[in-house]
Amino acid sequence: MSQGIVAFTVPAVLNGKALTAAIASTHTLGSAGTTTVMVRKRTGNTDVDMLSPGITITYTEYYAADGTIKSDGSEDIATGDNIYVDVDGIATGVLGLAVTLTFA
Repeated sequence: MSQGIVAFTVPAVLNGKALTAAIASTHTLGSAGTTTVMVRKRTGNTDVDMLSPGITITYTEYYAADGTIKSDGSEDIATGDNIYVDVDGIATGVLGLAVTLTFA
């Protein structure tokens, strides 16, 4: 649906860290469907999803943390990597989206 809604470039202070948690919440409840969010890393010209599956928030809830962090190296970050939040689906009537990523 929307690739790279929000992105940030990994600073040197996070070099060598790994994604350890990802949560998402919406500002309002929807009336039908789901909001689906994926976290994607770009290193050079290579993109890789960091979750499997993505975070899914049903229209009856504000918050979800069901995205499982991959453990195949895609969770590791380095200075200069770009981290993107991709919105793959939006529940009907939902407004606002917040995503929190934890690196350790």
